[in-house]
Amino acid sequence: MTTHPLVNFWHKSDWVAFQETEKAKPTDPAKGDAQKDSTARYIEDGNGECVSAATLKEIRKTTRRVWAMFKERGEAPAQWSKASSKVVNAYRLEMHRQHPELRLCANDWKSEALATQAYPSWYQNHCKSSIKAEEEAPTAATRPSHKKRRRHGEIDESKEYSQEKAAKKQKMLDDKPSGTDNADDGGGFSVGEGSKQY
Repeated sequence: MTTHPLVNFWHKSDWVAFQETEKAKPTDPAKGDAQKDSTARYIEDGNGECVSAATLKEIRKTTRRVWAMFKERGEAPAQWSKASSKVVNAYRLEMHRQHPELRLCANDWKSEALATQAYPSWYQNHCKSSIKAEEEAPTAATRPSHKKRRRHGEIDESKEYSQEKAAKKQKMLDDKPSGTDNADDGGGFSVGEGSKQY
């Protein structure tokens, strides 16, 4: 026997039976589909009243914060059904601590139902996307180099091209007759740039 007789959904089977009954009912136009299809009406206070939308929002925020903590620790499971007992127990403990309404059930099924509903999309958005981003992030070895397109459509590595150009200029300077001043060849490039030659 429960210590909270007014709670409607103490056992998960109570919630499942309620959902089946609700599905069979015609839609009430005054209440709309939102009332009929609410996915978290099982979260209720000690008087059997559904928690407010604001409370439900806070509960969902807490779940996301707890899961983010697991992610930071490297403990976020790919599927909630494969979570370790350490992760599940830490989740339940924090949810019960911050939201006593979730204690009003047998076998913590309400906390589990929340996780089962929301964890897959949270994991997809926060873990899979960051794993994918890490896999796709260019490393030094795979990062595409900056390439310069030359006039005739040729593509040269800019660093290699600059080194090649400097080597050609140096060779031209070395090949000039000895009587020519080689401090400046008129092309803007000077040997030992920044220092004078005597």
